[in-house]
Amino acid sequence: MEFNAGYNSTMMMSSTSSENITLIAWKDLEKEAWERGIFSLSEAIAFSGAVGVMFIFSTIANIVTITVIAKTPKLISSPFNIMIISLCVSDLISTIYSPFILFWKTFGLFEYPLPMFFCKSTFAVDYCTSSVTIQHILCFLAIRLIAMRYPHRLKKFTIQRAKMLVSFIWLETALGNLIFAMWLPHVYPSSDLSPTGFSCAVHHARWKYLRLFFYIGHPIFLFIPTILIVTLTFFLIGVLTKRMESIRERKKNDANLKKENAALIQLTLIVLSFLIGYLPDFGYKIFLLIYNVLRKRVDARSSWLFSMWPTYS
Repeated sequence: MEFNAGYNSTMMMSSTSSENITLIAWKDLEKEAWERGIFSLSEAIAFSGAVGVMFIFSTIANIVTITVIAKTPKLISSPFNIMIISLCVSDLISTIYSPFILFWKTFGLFEYPLPMFFCKSTFAVDYCTSSVTIQHILCFLAIRLIAMRYPHRLKKFTIQRAKMLVSFIWLETALGNLIFAMWLPHVYPSSDLSPTGFSCAVHHARWKYLRLFFYIGHPIFLFIPTILIVTLTFFLIGVLTKRMESIRERKKNDANLKKENAALIQLTLIVLSFLIGYLPDFGYKIFLLIYNVLRKRVDARSSWLFSMWPTYS
């Protein structure tokens, strides 16, 4: 069975010696990319500008959030804020690597001049930070909803347990994804020599392991957690509806009510940002899975456009 999904941000990677590799001229890039029906030079530049803006905003926002929580005794004493710091670290790592991800998908698509490490690490970081973020959101959402339904059990979720939880998420993601994802990529000295047509891509001898990774790893680390998040979101909507009724019945100056509402607003914003940023990519990966099961090909341009979403979302 041939496993070809066009240009997929979680598949088309690789790394190798950069000898005799030079940056492809922009004219050549535009000609080759456009002739293949993938993207134009103006689109690559536009995406670069968008990623640049998001890079600056996201870097500042994450650093400020981490610093404020870490420097404020009252905030750092909350187990939920420990999870938020860990979530910000994941997002910060992803942000720092976003220029490399962008380069891999545009200007380095046919000729990848960077050292092998960047090709391998870009693929690994792109996948692993997504997995870490999704698991953080799932745990955060589940614990918050349980705490709202059973407030007396909230005390059991201590700072110590929050640190153990985030440590487990990072460790199992590293063991289950990072090592394997670093091993898959290979840099071909010429896109003509690559089975996928792209310079930085999965090594041809390792495609069978990629299939295994895609059909087993994706459901465990991406699909199932995302489906659970969407399911719990409906419970969140139910909680919000009941809370609005409770607000009408209880006094507006109720301190506990205000505290609960603040936590609920925080949770809602986190979940909404996740759904906006990850659901399109989730749908794209499901789409790829179905197409590959049916042994159909995805056209290169559609695949490229969908793969660009996680780069700047």
